Amino acid sequence: MKNLKQIYTKTLSLMTLITCFVVSAASVAADNDARSSLALEVPENFDFSSYQIVDINIVANDEYGTPIEGAIVKIHAVKENGDSNTNNALFIGRTDKSGWLTTTVEFPQHIQDVKVEISSIGYAHSFEHDISVDNRLSNYH
Repeated sequence: MKNLKQIYTKTLSLMTLITCFVVSAASVAADNDARSSLALEVPENFDFSSYQIVDINIVANDEYGTPIEGAIVKIHAVKENGDSNTNNALFIGRTDKSGWLTTTVEFPQHIQDVKVEISSIGYAHSFEHDISVDNRLSNYH
């Protein structure tokens, strides 16, 4: 009878311990529910892209206002310290017969300021522009 009572007590203790473990595990599982842990609050206007689309409208005219056909247009990123990396152009293009370069390109999202160099035989001009305002790059008003 004494052995039966010990077996009964040990069995009851073991069942209580197992019940506590199961309840504890269920509580942890509920706290770590995958659906609730992946819920993110992202603003509606957040842009996930790593590139920005920039509209380019550049005209090359000489000092008399004559369009320069075939002028080379190079666009470089300007670093925060004001230096531009002239070794790695973001874009290189040429003006058409009317002196215009009109296109749409993709630049890395982190770039805000660019330096534009326009060159042709006997002509050179450069300017800096902040593309972060409206994603447009132009040298006319």
